[in-house]
Amino acid sequence: TKDLRAAEPASEDALTHVAELVAVAGLREALGWHQDAKDLSGEWLASLQTALRQVPEASAGLEECTDNLRAHLRDEPDDGWRLGRGPVPEPMPGHQFHLGGRRLSPPAAAAEARARRDQALSAYDAADAEALEKFVLGRIPAAISTAWVELEDWIDEVNEQMSLASASSGVGVQVDIRVRKDLSPAISTIYQLACKVSDADRTTEQQQLIGQALQAVLRMGSHDATDERRSDIERGQRLKDAINIRDWVDIRYMITRTGQPRERWGDPGVTVSQGESRLIVLAPMLAALSAAYRSLPSHAARIAALDEVPGEIDEKGRDGIAAYVASLGLDLICTSHHWDGSPGAWDGVDVYDLEKTPDGTVVSFQVMHVYDHDLVAATGHAPAAGIGQAQP
Repeated sequence: TKDLRAAEPASEDALTHVAELVAVAGLREALGWHQDAKDLSGEWLASLQTALRQVPEASAGLEECTDNLRAHLRDEPDDGWRLGRGPVPEPMPGHQFHLGGRRLSPPAAAAEARARRDQALSAYDAADAEALEKFVLGRIPAAISTAWVELEDWIDEVNEQMSLASASSGVGVQVDIRVRKDLSPAISTIYQLACKVSDADRTTEQQQLIGQALQAVLRMGSHDATDERRSDIERGQRLKDAINIRDWVDIRYMITRTGQPRERWGDPGVTVSQGESRLIVLAPMLAALSAAYRSLPSHAARIAALDEVPGEIDEKGRDGIAAYVASLGLDLICTSHHWDGSPGAWDGVDVYDLEKTPDGTVVSFQVMHVYDHDLVAATGHAPAAGIGQAQP
């Protein structure tokens, strides 16, 4: 008992010193411990020890963290963040932040930084929302309308070109588009209001509905606002994919026969010969290629390579395909044994024989030049224009 009484002054001094250390600005906040220090009892000390044991082990030492932080703050402006020594009792190491003449403990500085970050993000979100609103409501609906008109014009152009092609049986092909029935409600709204209603006729309410539908598209796949903020690229890709009108439609090949209703290629009961099938596949492909090449300058090559196109097609059908292909204005490389009897194919043609040498090398020998004036002189009429041929 006597020894305990003798130790009391020293223990009280130690507790007082610990209390002074704990009173350092920000330390309690860092510990998450707010025990009242008025009663420096064993219970108070035990509570402090519990709080200290719950502090996770640091991944790096204090000096290393300090050096890294100073390096991070090195390029701050003169009135920006600075890190210095703080007024703490010895031997505790302490640091203090300086910001615009203010002195902040590390926890207080962290709280200030969080508040500034939230304020900046809020301002960013507001500006982003305003820009997106102007972009969504001002530009995208008009762009979708224009793209839809261009798609319909492209279909008309392709079908007009393909009207020149027919098999010997009289079978022809046309391209038809149908809007898919499985569009999401948001995409369906965009289609109805942007593609079926012109910009001039669209009301303010309809414009707002398009904006809401586009916003719904942007939110697809986002879990919360923070996730959406961090996924601008993903959000942009979602919007790009969503407004790709080519994904809104199914393209169908419709078979035409003189005096008969159109039939969809591939439907049950619809049969075609091998030659007709070749025409049905080839005509839309080349017409689409020719339409795509229309945007090229006049001096650009419009090249397409075709191998054995007339195969399995009778002579009359070959003449039809040759005339059709020649009408497209493409620069073709065609290999086949069957173009010889097709007048539509012989226009501006360089004909080559291809021979394979013993080592596998293919050597070409030019054997003929055929141009418009040659055919006019030989046949008395001008052939269709625009097809090249290489004949093995």
